[in-house]
Amino acid sequence: MKRAATVLLTVALLLCANVVRSNATYAGEPGEPELSDVRDFLFMAPERPLFIRLHIQVDGRSFREQPDVLAERLFATLDADENGALNEEEAKEIPPRNRFRDASQSTPITFAELDRDGDSQISPDELRRFVRQNVGEPLQIERPPGSRKLDAEIFNQLDAGSDGVVTAEEILNTRTKLAKYDIDDDETLSKLEFAALLPPVNADTASVGTTLIALDNSRWQSDVALKILKVYGKPSASHGDRRHLSREELGVDAATFAKLDTDGDGGLKLAEITALVQDPTPQIELLAELDSRRKRTTVSPISESAGVDFRPGRNGRLTLFIPGTEILIDSERSGVTARDESKLFRLRFLQSDRDKNGYLDEGEFSGLDLTGAEFAAVDRDGDGMLMVKEVARYVDQRMSLARNQISLTVAMDGKSLFDMLDVNTDRRLSPREFREAMSHLEEWDINQDGRLVLAEIPSKYKLTFSLGQSLLFPGGAMAAQPENMEARRPDANRDAPVWFQKMDRNRDGDISNREFLGPPTAFQSIDSNSDGLIDVEEAKAIEKPSP
Repeated sequence: MKRAATVLLTVALLLCANVVRSNATYAGEPGEPELSDVRDFLFMAPERPLFIRLHIQVDGRSFREQPDVLAERLFATLDADENGALNEEEAKEIPPRNRFRDASQSTPITFAELDRDGDSQISPDELRRFVRQNVGEPLQIERPPGSRKLDAEIFNQLDAGSDGVVTAEEILNTRTKLAKYDIDDDETLSKLEFAALLPPVNADTASVGTTLIALDNSRWQSDVALKILKVYGKPSASHGDRRHLSREELGVDAATFAKLDTDGDGGLKLAEITALVQDPTPQIELLAELDSRRKRTTVSPISESAGVDFRPGRNGRLTLFIPGTEILIDSERSGVTARDESKLFRLRFLQSDRDKNGYLDEGEFSGLDLTGAEFAAVDRDGDGMLMVKEVARYVDQRMSLARNQISLTVAMDGKSLFDMLDVNTDRRLSPREFREAMSHLEEWDINQDGRLVLAEIPSKYKLTFSLGQSLLFPGGAMAAQPENMEARRPDANRDAPVWFQKMDRNRDGDISNREFLGPPTAFQSIDSNSDGLIDVEEAKAIEKPSP
């Protein structure tokens, strides 16, 4: 049917995947509560944990209503006689069951399955129930691999005591421990060497090791609570194992703390912190208004918190300034239109029809380059002949899914821990950089307790709402290229004595005991500051004529 080519499947809002309230049912059924527009996050800020509540609305409606929006548009498209119900002929154009989640799949749906009340017609409510059941979870967070994962692994390696804090002594004693990462055996550690040995990510606990955590799964809520205790709790004479957290350390108001402190001992234990994670009291509330027509998001504060500054920007963006951290919330717009996609696939159809008989057989089908699609899924009538209208219908459905997807991507947008330790920016960590690390890290030790926690490391985050990405041009034409993690080998020793340049085989600007070709006594005499390394100035000093 011609109208099938115009069916727009505006579905699968993929956002930040917090399902703390995922058991809330949809409005419209008897006893259903009003749909919430809330998603909660925990931000591990340097000084204290911050619970952030996002109110997410799409075109003025809760994001949870998006399956209903899809059902309404689909019904209006299929109800050709506009009588408020779909007959069996009209219902044939309802996409197969799995098509809502994955356009490459087709699981047939019978009219009887759709017609729940058996009145031989499909009502708007019946179609709505079917769409809800098959759209799947409408919210999802996108967290691309980035430097924070590398930061966490480096921090874990420095943290010899596995207590969530790093001391100067631990950093000094870590160099030998990290030798296993030195794949090329040059006494330096590059980003590539670290990244190659990163442990695999557990899908169930991936967000627990990050600074911005979507409170979305009861299976790891106790892990999140334990993380809060480790990062923000301070040892005390009575609770050196950090089993308690004071109100000052948690940063909540007195009433909230009293409610959580069920045993009234003035400190929160793991179970009490877990209760807060399960039902958070937000310290920051933001409203994210997504405009599907303009493909734009406007973010504004609903409530403010002490120590957090808000700075509105152009095109609806908002920046949160937290001591040691910035969070920019922005949106990304796709410049690819439905017309672009339709034209491309019609052109591919003509090119693939090698015998010019007006249809594609299974052998010609691959020329369409429909990733993940099977011939049978596109050949809706199953006659073995793929007509251009069938391709157009399939592409319209699949691209509508992609064009109307909404995701929230959380990514690092600044220097990593590796970059800050890499003082000479050669993409390697040398023995000297390890030795001098704590002198650089002292400025990050916000509470000046001589210890460093991961949350104290300054970071910059970017949260990007994306309302619709083309499957043909994912990420846009100017997609960012992956970071080059290969070590650079700058010629930093040009002013050094020739013997120094030849011995400094890894060209890190120092000569180690291993690189030095002379006797140990000579090394010790040249190493005037006894730091175990000969630098350029020490090498030059022995060549100066005696007075």
